[in-house]
Order: sequence, then C-alpha cells, then structure tokens
Amino acid sequence: MSEEKPREKARIYSALGHPHRKKIIEIIGEKGRSGFKELHENLGISVGALYYHIDMLNQLITQDEQRKYILTERGKLALKLLKTEEEQLSSLSLTEVKKPEGTWPKFLATVQQIFIPGRLFLYISTQPIQSIPLTAVTIAFGAWIAVQANLEFILIFPNSLAKTSPPLIATAFVVSWLLLFTLCDFMTIILFKRKGANLTLLIESAFSLLPLILFSCIWYLGRILNFNFTMLEATLLLLPFQAWTIGMMSTGISLSKGLRIDKAALICFIAVYINLTYLMLRTIILAR
Repeated sequence: MSEEKPREKARIYSALGHPHRKKIIEIIGEKGRSGFKELHENLGISVGALYYHIDMLNQLITQDEQRKYILTERGKLALKLLKTEEEQLSSLSLTEVKKPEGTWPKFLATVQQIFIPGRLFLYISTQPIQSIPLTAVTIAFGAWIAVQANLEFILIFPNSLAKTSPPLIATAFVVSWLLLFTLCDFMTIILFKRKGANLTLLIESAFSLLPLILFSCIWYLGRILNFNFTMLEATLLLLPFQAWTIGMMSTGISLSKGLRIDKAALICFIAVYINLTYLMLRTIILAR
C-alpha cells in the first residue's frame, strides 16, 4: 500500500503536466461542476485543444447526468496536491513540446476551423434556437441542389443513376438528414447512455451535410459543362467530402452529447457501416 501511494501521485503528476490541465482541475474543484462552454471561455484555447486536455484528464474528471464535468476521487486528490504540493508538482510535471508559432501553424489552424468548425458547433450547442432559420435554409438549399444535380441521397451516399422524380429526390435529402440524426442519437443512448440535446444534434447534423451539399454543387456544375464522371472519378471525388462530413458529424455529436471525439467518431463509423449494409442489401434485392 505504501508503494501504491507514490505511484498514484506520479500518475497524477503526469496527468497534470500542463498548465491548462491544472487550470481545468482548479476550475472544476472551485465550482464543484463545470460545463464545456465554461471551461472553454476560462481557458481561451481552441475546442480541439480543450478536448485533448480533457482526454488527458480522463481519470481525474468525469461527467454527471447533465454532462457537466466533476472531479473523480483521484481528481479530488489531484486538487489537494495542487494546493499543498505546488513546488513538488512543478518539479515533477512532464514538459510538453509547445506548438511553434508562425505563419504555417496559423494557416493549419485556419484550415482546421474551416473543415471542422468547432466554434460554429459550439455556438449551436449553446444557442440552438437561434440556429434554426439558418438550418432551414441549409436543408432547403441541399434539397434543391440535389434535385438540380439529380442525386438521390441515402444518408451520406448519393445515387446519380436513380431515375427518380424531383420531389422524391428533395424528400430523400431531407429524410437522409433526419435518419442520420436519428441513427446517431439512438446509438449515443445505446452505447454511452447519453440522452438529451436532441435539437442541438439535429441542427449540427444539418450543418454536417454541408460537404455533401458542396459535392452536389460540383456534380451539378459538371452536368452543366457536359462533363461525365467515370465511376472511379466519381468515387475519388466523393470520398473526401464523405470524410469531411464524418469529421463534422463527429464534432457535432461530441459537443451536443458531451462525448470524447473518439467515441463520437465511433458512432459515425457505425452509422456509415449501417448505411453501406443497407445499400448492399438494396442492390442485391433490386438485382433479382
């Protein structure tokens, strides 16, 4: 037992080897519980960086039923160590490599914000009602451009060979949005027991379809220019937009349901697997 205590302290010191992680423990310890938005505002760092530090503290903090962060028993010990052994903590904490400053890292940060708009989704998670009008416009435009491009969407897979009427194509896009939301919401409940924030996830699901809407625009432009994509070209063109959608949807699930990004990504990949399974079964049935 006497050997376990030093090991326990060493693990805590390792987890607290960054000032941001110390600050997270202090904020939660002072207030008793804290939400993601509150931590984000207090630390002033990017959403991705905050998730990274939260993941590093996974044994020191957890979430309650309202998805607020609270200290575990080990986290309470860490808070005590922060208050009573600051000098020792400073000498034993792990040194992390600082991100270099300059044009290139700033460019990468800008690209990340464009492709994975964490700030947008964070705003949606805190102001879902105000986001409804823009969501309606996004879905309406997505349905319209799908009709113009003659792409029948089945979740995140468009079918350019379908001979479907325009109203059905528009309906298929809206239904795909609702199915994507329903599937992801259902799996968060089944796998991780996370309920609530349905409106937020519904809105973030709509914005996650923006890459596929952009793909539809490109496809429509190709039709106007009488450019016929081969099957290989169409697949290679579609893949990055699907990956982009999965990344955005993972961020949306993570923020709305309070899940770590890896767990949110797992839900998205399961949804894609279900989507692929359905398409295979549909192809087999239609071929008969």
